Amino acid sequence: MVRRGIYVALCLFLCSLLNAENRYALTVFISEYPEESGWNHINSSNDKKIIIPMLNNLGYKNSNIICLEEENATYSSIINAFKSLAAKASKGDKIYVHFSCHGQQITDLNGDESYVNPKDKYDEALVPYDAYVAYGWNGYKGQNHLLDDTLYEWLNTISSKVGKDGSLIFIADACHSGDL
Repeated sequence: MVRRGIYVALCLFLCSLLNAENRYALTVFISEYPEESGWNHINSSNDKKIIIPMLNNLGYKNSNIICLEEENATYSSIINAFKSLAAKASKGDKIYVHFSCHGQQITDLNGDESYVNPKDKYDEALVPYDAYVAYGWNGYKGQNHLLDDTLYEWLNTISSKVGKDGSLIFIADACHSGDL
């Protein structure tokens, strides 16, 4: 009888693991941009000392936290991290996305901003490591800025995958990003 009780308890425990939500995070911390980019130093590296332990305390395993820092936080690596996060996400999961970096408004590239506010002529953007302050000259046209339109697509994809029983938290600590 005791053996049967242990077996039932073990089965219930294993079943609960199958239904348990996963916790995934994507964090981006950029303090030191390349000198040629035109961006000043900011203190984003201090945020990492707070955010990662907070996530660990909330049950996020280090193996489930994508942490992009400094030169590893390029536009393409951020997009690849979003792809990875979207591929892993499933119903009921808890997702946390955090950016500590520069932000910038740039000329609206597709005209969608004026639908909400006819006076708004700017896309809001986060600034990856390989984005420059000045765009529209010297061949740089803002292609490495992480636009609000792109963020919306990725966050919407992930939110749809986690569903109503999951959660997606997005935090942007980015000066000059407008109403991102």
